[in-house]
Amino acid sequence: MAQEANLHIGDTGTPIIAHFLKEDSTDLDISGASLCEIHFLKPDKTAITKAAMCYTDGTDGKAVYYTEADFLDQAGVMKVQGHVTFPDGKNWRTEVAWKTVDANLVEL
Repeated sequence: MAQEANLHIGDTGTPIIAHFLKEDSTDLDISGASLCEIHFLKPDKTAITKAAMCYTDGTDGKAVYYTEADFLDQAGVMKVQGHVTFPDGKNWRTEVAWKTVDANLVEL
């Protein structure tokens, strides 16, 4: 299982991983998905969708978004949910996960 980094305000390049599982709790192969994205609900309830990519080759069911400048701009709990669509029109979503974004001791 991938180890995710702690999230802090202002971090860039930090991976946020969405793990897709089938009903039997095994990994969903997302390598053939035509759409891969991660939805975020920030602490102030702002909803944002970001394009994601396979974390490895997609057979492990993991998609990743690497944080960009100004994305992690609020301390608090952020909700995260992955979404993929396959060419046949089937959609899959991950369970909603909660990620804590910590404030920094000192802002530069």
